[in-house]
Amino acid sequence: MNRSMQAWSRETYGPADGVTLQSIPVPTPGRGEVLLRVRATALNAGDVRLLLGDPLLVRPVYGLTRPKHPVRGMEVAGTVVALGPDVVGAELGEVVVGELVGGGGLGEYVSVPAARLVPIPPDIAPESAACLPVAGGTAWQALDLAGVGLAHAGTPRVLIIGASGGVGTFAVQLAALRGAEVWATCRARNAPLVERLGAVRTFDHRESPLADLPAGRFDAIVDIAGGCRCGS
Repeated sequence: MNRSMQAWSRETYGPADGVTLQSIPVPTPGRGEVLLRVRATALNAGDVRLLLGDPLLVRPVYGLTRPKHPVRGMEVAGTVVALGPDVVGAELGEVVVGELVGGGGLGEYVSVPAARLVPIPPDIAPESAACLPVAGGTAWQALDLAGVGLAHAGTPRVLIIGASGGVGTFAVQLAALRGAEVWATCRARNAPLVERLGAVRTFDHRESPLADLPAGRFDAIVDIAGGCRCGS
């Protein structure tokens, strides 16, 4: 294996136009880690935040003056090509998916703790699997916290605010699969997509304020971006 690889990297905090293709060393997997040849990665709003170093609250963890992980991409699907010491639950040649510690998906190779990876079923493309760990996992956790499909009898009615992004599209699908009647907010141009994913009604809360909805209409409300002022 070559000891250098190509990766899209930015050594300082700032916008995406400062990201460049660089030649950097191939990482060496540590104890309990595997080395993946990256097949696909996915970028989320969190990657944008970490690229900018904004909010400043993230910097004590991810680097005070410059990013500890200059290669972005927190979700990855890849093939195991090397094993570090004491690896359990992963095999050479296995195609896996998982969430990275800090980033690294925009490189040709990345080292990952084996405990953060699961095998990809043979009928799932790596490009599809790479979208799941952060966005799909966040949507699943939000619905669990809201009790959708767990705490509501009958057919719960769920409102998902900001339904056309990564987490939102998963939340709509998962809520519908859990037997909920899904209402969703999104821009008008995205309404056909959100409805195909399972929403029975869509509207743009920029045009139709949420405060105009009748009180007590929903069993659960999931606000993806966390910026909605539902009572204003």
